[in-house]
Amino acid sequence: MAIEFNCPYCTAAIRVPDEFSGKRGSCPKCATKLLVPDVVPKVIETPATPATPALPATIPENSVPVVTGGSEAIPPLVTPAATPSVARSLQKKRRRGKSQQLVGLLIPALCFFAFMGALGLIFFLRTPELKGTLTGNAAVNMHVPKATVSIADLGLTEQEQEQVRLAFRDRPESYLSEQMTCRVELSGTSLAIDIEAGKGFSWYTVNPTTDVVLANWIRQNTKSLDAMRLKRATAAGSDLCRDKVARGEGTTAHIEAAHFRDDFGLGFHVQAFGFAVEAVAGKRRSLCAHEDNNGTLYFVLPNGVSEFTLRGRNFDGGASVFPGEYRVLVPGGTEVTPEPPVAPVEAEAETDTDEETMSDEPMSAPTDKG
Repeated sequence: MAIEFNCPYCTAAIRVPDEFSGKRGSCPKCATKLLVPDVVPKVIETPATPATPALPATIPENSVPVVTGGSEAIPPLVTPAATPSVARSLQKKRRRGKSQQLVGLLIPALCFFAFMGALGLIFFLRTPELKGTLTGNAAVNMHVPKATVSIADLGLTEQEQEQVRLAFRDRPESYLSEQMTCRVELSGTSLAIDIEAGKGFSWYTVNPTTDVVLANWIRQNTKSLDAMRLKRATAAGSDLCRDKVARGEGTTAHIEAAHFRDDFGLGFHVQAFGFAVEAVAGKRRSLCAHEDNNGTLYFVLPNGVSEFTLRGRNFDGGASVFPGEYRVLVPGGTEVTPEPPVAPVEAEAETDTDEETMSDEPMSAPTDKG
């Protein structure tokens, strides 16, 4: 038999033969002097059995070297592999508890950050809504400056340019409507375009750059809108000049007044965004008639308008190039001084003289005499 007990100091498990019962020795782990428990085996009468051979005095490979204490010696001690110490068990339980606590805190934190990240991604990818309210002004007794465009930038040959200068030298062109007058006259080697509000109409202004979302949209789309404007305005200017020369030579020509006024006259009075929008006051649709260097838009609307809608202009019955819509409130009559017109535009766009393209319908509704 063997006596198994734990060191009362370091709790190490110790195993010794029973013949060392009641003897002193040293703990093989902490070297503390200790007494082997006195165990008296119970005597049970059994039939005589043949004597078993004595076990060889060998030291197990996993044993601890013998430690002597006084005159008595304790044999090699073996820590039972299947009997973990109480202290080790407690340490494992503590580690397991801390790990579970950490996981319990980590999972909610990860879920929270994932949720916030998803919200941020949705907000970043969401297209800002182009809607809102802007403040406008009613400009009383005002006249916008003329816009000029070089005849050489209208895609004409040198001979046609000379014919245009002769045709416009003594005979300017005027396109009249109830809402406005668009006058085109010769100014050196350029054509000067003058816009006047009709009787019963006034100039109304609004600056779209006061809205941050709208200002960003304008910056992102200025290049494409301006290329579209230049191409359309240049083509309309070429048509107007050839029509003017043809009529001067006695040839009957179809005068597309709304086409010349809207695409050529107003096209060179505005910039990118002014070309893409219109104002709606009641049932009247009005194109932007002027845009200054600060981005302020000028519309000719009936006197006394207190609000109007700024929305995208439709081209050739297609979709609007501006997807937004803003309500413009006009608090009262305020005198507004327009900025000087943009310098004459150089020919940056291709000239399109295709006959089908030039027979577009008027951009502002002629039925309302706009």
